[in-house]
Amino acid sequence: MRGGELSPGEVNALLAYEWTRAAPPDAAQLASAGRNTGRLLALMLGFEEICAAGTPSEFTGDLAPLAARVDWLLQWVLADREADPDWRQMPRPVVLTPETAQWLESSASAAGDWGVLRLYPEPRLPRSLALWAEVEAVTPEPDGWRIRVRWQGQNAQTRESLERLLFRLHRQEVARVRQCR
Repeated sequence: MRGGELSPGEVNALLAYEWTRAAPPDAAQLASAGRNTGRLLALMLGFEEICAAGTPSEFTGDLAPLAARVDWLLQWVLADREADPDWRQMPRPVVLTPETAQWLESSASAAGDWGVLRLYPEPRLPRSLALWAEVEAVTPEPDGWRIRVRWQGQNAQTRESLERLLFRLHRQEVARVRQCR
């Protein structure tokens, strides 16, 4: 992001997220977290594709029983979950790329700090995406601190799924801007 304008490859999204500073994980933990995030992200993208195709009552033929089971299972899994943490209720602006993220935070971090950025891009699903990151830059702004992090521990599947998510977020943002006109 330069001078308030997006650079090529950047996506300005309105998402619920939470930044938690943490000690850098060891290599095995980082690789495991990257694999788990990649799997969860792929499942989340698959869920969005199914939902975009229609509601279970709209499916016919061979897909109707499967869609009904998936809908039932999703409702069952979500029925007993705890209330969402407060941060999931407040979508805020975040700029994402396949390699980095940046956002405005009320407290400063230092370059070189590590942590987990939890993104909550799909409110219908109970899990957030946990992405390990290292702080690259911290810039003071009137309303807080602009934090820029670089993703860490991503494997090829996670990077590919993140790029797909960014593409979808970009399409949603374009649609939102068009609606506001």
